[in-house]
Amino acid sequence: MVESVIKTFKLNYDGTFDEIAYENIKDVFTIVNILAIYIQKIKTMYIWIGRNATQALKNHVARIRVILKEEFPQFRIIRNITFDMRSETYDFFKNLNITKEELYEVINYQEKTVLPVLEKIDELKEKSEKSIESKQYKSAIELLKEIIGLAEKIQDDALVTEQKRLISKLTEKFENHQIVSEIEQETDRVEKEYIELIKAKRILNAHEFVEAFIKKYETVYDLSLIPSAKELILKEKKKWNAEQEKIINDLSILEKNFKLSLENLDISEATEIYEKAMNLFSNLIGEKIKNKWKGFSNNIQEAKNKLEFIKKFDSFSGKIKNLKETHQYNELKSKIENLIKQVEQLDLPEYRGKLDMLNKEVDSVEESYNRILEEIRHLEEQIIDNQKNNQFEKNLRDCKKIVELGKSINKSELIKNYTTILEQTKEQIKNRKEFEEKQIFLKEELTKLEKRFTSSIKTMKIKNINEILEKGEEFLNELVDDEIKEKWDNFKAKSHSAKQLLEKVEMLSKNGMDALNKGSSPDSLNFFEQIIHQLQEYKS
Repeated sequence: MVESVIKTFKLNYDGTFDEIAYENIKDVFTIVNILAIYIQKIKTMYIWIGRNATQALKNHVARIRVILKEEFPQFRIIRNITFDMRSETYDFFKNLNITKEELYEVINYQEKTVLPVLEKIDELKEKSEKSIESKQYKSAIELLKEIIGLAEKIQDDALVTEQKRLISKLTEKFENHQIVSEIEQETDRVEKEYIELIKAKRILNAHEFVEAFIKKYETVYDLSLIPSAKELILKEKKKWNAEQEKIINDLSILEKNFKLSLENLDISEATEIYEKAMNLFSNLIGEKIKNKWKGFSNNIQEAKNKLEFIKKFDSFSGKIKNLKETHQYNELKSKIENLIKQVEQLDLPEYRGKLDMLNKEVDSVEESYNRILEEIRHLEEQIIDNQKNNQFEKNLRDCKKIVELGKSINKSELIKNYTTILEQTKEQIKNRKEFEEKQIFLKEELTKLEKRFTSSIKTMKIKNINEILEKGEEFLNELVDDEIKEKWDNFKAKSHSAKQLLEKVEMLSKNGMDALNKGSSPDSLNFFEQIIHQLQEYKS
């Protein structure tokens, strides 16, 4: 079928196309249309331009082929032929399967009925252009509406669209014209108020007043297109920027001094600087800078916290010596730990280092203290053993060590106790020495007496023996040597035996003399023989 191989498109104002059914093709051959006709069989595109087509439509002609190829990629266009109305070729009619007479009949009718309307439209266009030039936008819009009515009668869709768009632009201009007039009047009022505020040095109020004016109209109209408004805005901006620059510069100087004060922990000066900065904010609008300075209040508090911590540390430092001397290591470490927790929240690395070093020092001192206590406990055990075994010299040595160790850890009670034990031990050593010297003396004297006793016992000098035993008894009472005492007990026994022998000899001698006197020689001899026998036994 013919319609399957011929595609006809009517060009719209915006560059798009409306596809026309083949049976309606004659209806679109109007003097105001531009048509694109694709003949599939011969891969040819015809572009037909009506004599009175608008320039807006004609502007798209150069891109028709490209536009159609994008929309219908299946089209293979080898030839592209463009011609104006009444310039059609023989092949055009043949391929389109219509006659020249048929087409011209339509065109002639168009020219007869449409041209008068187009002439009226051109007249109205001329009037509307003059109204536009004189900025009589309302009048121009009414004329354009008349044109649209006529264009609709002749079915010039492109012209209708063109005029509607123009009406839209003119409506905007008409509204803008009224807005501009309003803005110019408002500009004059705002400028007068602005000048008064500047004179009163109410910079921020003046800035906010102009800003409110800008905010009110910036979404309504481009203020840069209104000279008086543009001049006011630029003047205010220049004044405001200069003021802001000065404030920012002043704040920058204050910030340096503020930070220096904080470094020196001079809270009073830092607070004074901060308050000066806050006063400058009355004419400052930069939130970033304001927020930065608001944050500085935290820095002041932090500096106060640092200063308070340093005071705590200094106070604690004054107590460290006493805590060490009294060996309150647990309390000392607890306080250090609390201070470490506090300093971790502050930027004081120097004090954190001091606390860490102090912690190590306390650990070392406590360890040394515990070692000394352990050594003292060991020495105390030795002293108990020494006392049991009368090891006075060892006791003396160990007591001296404990006293020295007690002094090193400041244990006054321990020093007092073992100083007492030390003195007692010294006394014991002295007493023992005196005792030992006494014992030696006693032994020496007893040895001398022993020699005399041995000599006297041989000669049976009983008197001497008794004197010797009496003297020896005096020495033996103070002597603690059992062996010597036992020896002297033997001496006493010998003395007793000697006394008995003498008594017996005297008795036998008397009996022998008596017997001899009585003339009994044998009896007398017997008595004297007994004496000899007794003496021999004694000597043996």
